[in-house]
Amino acid sequence: LHRVDRRQRQMCIRDSFKDQDRSIFFPQFPNVTYILGRTAEIIDVNLNKVLLDNGTSIGYGKCLIATGLSGPDEQIASPFQSLKDYKKLKEKISDPNVKSIAIVGGSSLSSELVHSLNKVRSDLHLYHIYSEGGSMEKMFPPYLSKYVTELSRKAGVDVKSSTSLKSIEQTSDKYILTLSNGEILEVDHAVLCTRLLPNTELAELSDLVVDNYNGGIVVNQELLVRTDLYAAGDVVSYYDYMTRRHHRLSYQEHAFETGKIAGLNMTGKRLAYINVPSFWGEVHGAKFKGVGFVDSNLDTIGIWKENEDENSDNANFEQGVVYYFDDQTIVGILLWNFPGRLDRAKRILEKEISIDEWPEEDRINRIKRLISFIALEEKDTDMEILNRFPIHEQGTA
Repeated sequence: LHRVDRRQRQMCIRDSFKDQDRSIFFPQFPNVTYILGRTAEIIDVNLNKVLLDNGTSIGYGKCLIATGLSGPDEQIASPFQSLKDYKKLKEKISDPNVKSIAIVGGSSLSSELVHSLNKVRSDLHLYHIYSEGGSMEKMFPPYLSKYVTELSRKAGVDVKSSTSLKSIEQTSDKYILTLSNGEILEVDHAVLCTRLLPNTELAELSDLVVDNYNGGIVVNQELLVRTDLYAAGDVVSYYDYMTRRHHRLSYQEHAFETGKIAGLNMTGKRLAYINVPSFWGEVHGAKFKGVGFVDSNLDTIGIWKENEDENSDNANFEQGVVYYFDDQTIVGILLWNFPGRLDRAKRILEKEISIDEWPEEDRINRIKRLISFIALEEKDTDMEILNRFPIHEQGTA
């Protein structure tokens, strides 16, 4: 769950999390009408009407779709998608009789959840089960995913990688998990952190265009679906000017920015959504921040403080910066335990820097010099910052 305030934004379970129920009502806006307990079934874009499940309809001048994400309808293991799910898990870990918990899924959410549970209750036997070969494998380059997996094991987590949940049964007081590798685990509680999918059923029933590759409702750069109809948040498949293709993101900042731009455009503006997405997190003492498209399918170059061989068992990637490339152009930056400024990293991406234009023998040195621009300590000179990072290339770019 995201805890957001002006000082910090992080995903974790902690006593300071404001877990009180939040009202959806805004008394300061008396012109807002709330319709509760009803479901929108079809949007008639020709008549500008929304048909509800009770047969009534609502006309609109402008309409916004923000249907978000949902997970599988699993009735046995607990999902982790909402405030209600968080409260259930918080209640479970406060019970001293709960000695073991299995977390299923290899996403960043599951990895951060495992880290948080381990901090809150170090006596828990935590199982982390995922089909990928390493932790957060879809985001991080292979050597960094392997490093995070080892951090997790050193923290006491029982990692079950390269396997998946085949079946789950619940007895009177236990969960019995059968894995695809044949292992059978018996735990006190089980949580599913599997992939959430965009809720596009309303769009499909309304004959709107849905992205079959990324999922989500297709919008243009102004977040317009059809005339007078907009979409925002996790459910949006939007065109990115930098990579020149459609993407769908599930970042808190992305949801906020798309909602803001769509709202302004609904009131008469003609603004394009060109925000460079960002995210942040922490796993077993390693804090990371990223901007742009951080995808392990892309080519990467990593600049690390310690000059270690990535294939060495003693590799120690404590601090560094990873650049992600699409067709030789920098499209993503990951700051790993690095006190850098995301706004400056975003400015690098906005420049659409192509290393293909640089002399091959000087590419790594030029990439290293970008670190000085990102670095938080403005008093440092370029040379002082570069000296902290001896040349250490990782990846294939």
